[in-house]
Amino acid sequence: MSTLTASGVRTVEIEKSVHVRRSAEDTFRLFVDEMGKWWPVHTGKYTYDAARAQDVFLEPHVGGRFYERYKDGEEFTIGQVLKFDRPTHVLFTWAAGFETATEVEVRFTPEGDGTRVDLQHRAAESVPLLGHGFENGWDEVLGYFVAAA
Repeated sequence: MSTLTASGVRTVEIEKSVHVRRSAEDTFRLFVDEMGKWWPVHTGKYTYDAARAQDVFLEPHVGGRFYERYKDGEEFTIGQVLKFDRPTHVLFTWAAGFETATEVEVRFTPEGDGTRVDLQHRAAESVPLLGHGFENGWDEVLGYFVAAA
């Protein structure tokens, strides 16, 4: 999807939704505080250094880092938390690998017997977001999240 912002910048957006049978609080905690339990670094596809990848973290506060930690202890910052409203909303940048930072916004909404998780990954139209494989990548990554939930 492509939209025009109030400032006149055209953006590209990837939108995904999943439902998990957990409370919004538990779903948010798993997504943010326990990201390393479900993020598929073991596949080697969703990491910046497949040979050394060990874990991924999203620090739970505004200004916190979205980063990978490698087996040798080195850390690689991917982005930064811009908004943090536990247990309903988190917004972070995904800057690594892009000329201009992209944004990932995740909302957690109680629904039926659990929580709907709505994820939107957006970037300026000049950023080849879709060309980087994020459209299908988010399906696979969120599949790991749902399995962990």
